[in-house]
Amino acid sequence: MNHIRFPRLNNFPERLLATRAQLWSTVYLSPENRFRVILLRTVLREMRKRPALRNKGFEDVSFELDADSFLTFDDAKIDALIDRLASSQVGFNGNAAQAIKILSSGNSQYEYRWVRFDGGQGTAANSDKPLPDQFYYDLYSDYEQHSLYDQGTIRVAGSRYKALKGDTINLEECVGPFSAVLKAPWSAHPMPDHMTWFQPRDPRYRSGSAWTALDQFASGTDVPGVSGRLLANDPMANIDFVIDTRQQAGFRKPDIFISFCWEDLSMVRRIVRVLHQRKRCYYVLSGPYAGLGGAPVKNSREAVQNADAVILLYSERYAKRYHESQSGPIAGEIMEMTKIVGKKPIVPLSMESAQDLKEKLPWADLGFIGEIPMVGKALRQASDRDIQEAIDNALAYIDRPSAGEPRQRVLKKPKSKRQ
Repeated sequence: MNHIRFPRLNNFPERLLATRAQLWSTVYLSPENRFRVILLRTVLREMRKRPALRNKGFEDVSFELDADSFLTFDDAKIDALIDRLASSQVGFNGNAAQAIKILSSGNSQYEYRWVRFDGGQGTAANSDKPLPDQFYYDLYSDYEQHSLYDQGTIRVAGSRYKALKGDTINLEECVGPFSAVLKAPWSAHPMPDHMTWFQPRDPRYRSGSAWTALDQFASGTDVPGVSGRLLANDPMANIDFVIDTRQQAGFRKPDIFISFCWEDLSMVRRIVRVLHQRKRCYYVLSGPYAGLGGAPVKNSREAVQNADAVILLYSERYAKRYHESQSGPIAGEIMEMTKIVGKKPIVPLSMESAQDLKEKLPWADLGFIGEIPMVGKALRQASDRDIQEAIDNALAYIDRPSAGEPRQRVLKKPKSKRQ
């Protein structure tokens, strides 16, 4: 929370908007910067797969950084690591080798282009066809939930606000015509619902069946497996959080399963961060096609069967996946949830407006009758505080003695501790 004291607010909203938009577009998410990040992640992921590197002069490379190590892990250290890899005889193959070459030489001979990508179906069918070498891409999955401004994050203090409770006021409440702008969701993505492709400028390096499939996909043709392959190999969407705390000491029951679609992974990351802070037992399936071993649908069904409670993170994408494949993992999870109605609590959290999703999932079969089931606010552009409040309300519902009463009705939001 930032508390700002200004003698006056002249032009401050304009400067705030312009400065933040410029930073996001020309620094944080500029294609040049993101390309370097993608290349570096490609190299580091390949290194992590090769523990034998520790016996080839890279024993000092650690993938677990404490606070002190993080402070010294700067550009100079990264460049030195890349130079060592470039001069070594490690023998990386494919994109990792090309990434080292580009990073070490600084001469990429690459261009970028925008391609429409709305998350895709993410189905596993025919997704075993490889993506071409020398092809890199960015789905911006690590920035899916970022916005240029979050309501309540900047408060203004001054004598003119003395009569108001708290002596300060949210910026979006006191800037006249800019109030509506600051209250509307702002996507930080350079082009929402699009991805960036990084490809060799020379067309001779863009030949073969794999490149042909990508070109067809970019033109809007439904090429089986391409969306799923892009999601499965996204270098920025690693599972970088604890996916199962059921066996961890000091974590509190019941066991909570989180049902979600892979395209909403960024929000799941934020949700489990709160659950982990609250030391709650939770678990999620760890891949876009669900599950550790076994068939995807079987894993999804068993995940619900083994749960004491379910948090259902529903969204337009979740509903789309449910309707597109009635034999898929999400449909399997929904089917199992219908069997636990009245026995175990099911708590819905919505990414978008619940009103927009009212008719898109079988709510009556899930035990919700009448009103639209939802706990807390729509989470697509939610602040960290909103996420924490939604999870705390969900846990309050799960923990109450009557949570598993017969024929679950509409959830009533528990009173917040803030009230």
